[in-house]
Amino acid sequence: MKLRWPLTGAAAVAVAVLAWPMPSAPRWEITPDTSLLQGKANYLANVAASKPATRPNILLILADDLGKYDISHYGRLPVQTPHIDALAHAGVRFDNAYATAAICAPSRAALLTGRYQNRFGFESQPMQRYVRNLGEFLGFRYVINTDAMQPFLSDAYPTEQQLLAQGLPSSEITLADAFQAAGYHTGIIGKWHLGYAAGNHPHAFGFDYQYGFMEAFTLYADEADPSIENHYHDLFWEEHIWSMRRTGASAITRDSKTISEERYLTDAIVEETKAFIGRANDSARPFFAFVPFSAPHTPFQARKDDLDTIDGAADQNQRVYLAMIKRLDWALGELMQYLEGTDQIDNTIVVFTSDNGGAAYTGATDNGPLRAGKFTQFQGGLEVPVCALGLHRSPTTSKPTRAAHGSLRHTADGGGPSVSQRPHIRLAEPALTSSGKAYFLAQRFQPRRARWQLEAAAQQARRQRAALRPVE
Repeated sequence: MKLRWPLTGAAAVAVAVLAWPMPSAPRWEITPDTSLLQGKANYLANVAASKPATRPNILLILADDLGKYDISHYGRLPVQTPHIDALAHAGVRFDNAYATAAICAPSRAALLTGRYQNRFGFESQPMQRYVRNLGEFLGFRYVINTDAMQPFLSDAYPTEQQLLAQGLPSSEITLADAFQAAGYHTGIIGKWHLGYAAGNHPHAFGFDYQYGFMEAFTLYADEADPSIENHYHDLFWEEHIWSMRRTGASAITRDSKTISEERYLTDAIVEETKAFIGRANDSARPFFAFVPFSAPHTPFQARKDDLDTIDGAADQNQRVYLAMIKRLDWALGELMQYLEGTDQIDNTIVVFTSDNGGAAYTGATDNGPLRAGKFTQFQGGLEVPVCALGLHRSPTTSKPTRAAHGSLRHTADGGGPSVSQRPHIRLAEPALTSSGKAYFLAQRFQPRRARWQLEAAAQQARRQRAALRPVE
């Protein structure tokens, strides 16, 4: 009896310690840089005042977690992607192309701004949830199996309001900002994942029109749809994806307003893109269409008619994955056919790429000869397919070409001056080297070239030492 009260008191103290809210800190506050905001305004004003000689349409298509060796051009998986292959053959194929990050949001931030994401604090994924107290930390760290998604212990965590403020900084200049200033009709049709609060939505960054979702994922279709084949992965975060369904940031929205969507998502993105291009054409304005498909990101949901065409898959998991890729390839073909049918193909620059390497953790892809995959800094996480169809076209050759997502920067600014505080990488005309390799002029290639030069010098030194070595 004498021990009851001390034990009860100790238990109460332990519960209080475990349940006590984690502290926040001023460092989590995000305050816009007014000087950069003014620089952005000045830059866009210069763009608007410029008079570019030509204003081609721009169709930028982004796949989600599509590995380079997941398309039939590289021939590693038993699926045919004739439309992606045709684009690579008709335009420029970059066989040595890299994303700036091995995960969705940072890579997309770099793609849309033309700057390394580390330059503006976007080197990590935006999160909607951190551990709220010590009890949650211990539970998720040591009791609940969260697979590789383990919490970390910090002295402070952002509050809910601070979490909502995370996203692309308002001072950054996006491709859509520049094209909009140049008189383009701008739209994003697909996945955003660059901020959840209204102030971080696409309309705040130069997009006139938005259709899609704000989160990293959403369902392709109703889970109970009889025309859909679902495949589930026994991973902590995959269970979360399925549980979210199409709620919260995973909801389908049009101009940031939640809508009901019955169509298979890949198909809906195609139809919405066509409608957007049609409206731009009716207004006699050039368009910039950013089309970030969710395919083939999880959750794995494929149309059964696509599934029936897949032969040679290792298992049902890979079969569903390949069917999703097949539908993505169909989607590209539909958009190209629409441009041809509306006589816009000859005045449209088309770029196709992926945000990072294939998600090897799903077991559906291994990224071919590349090591590892998404989440990692190995080749499998960063090397991506890139092909582009410009206005002056000729079939590609098998020679390797070089590109990086950060080099996709303003074609619409008409030569307007860049803001001195922000060293944007500007898109130049492809420069042909003496070896016939085409690559965009950008400073970011220099480290790789320098590394190759160092390796070549080291190999030459080894050969010279070998030639001088006395014969035994």
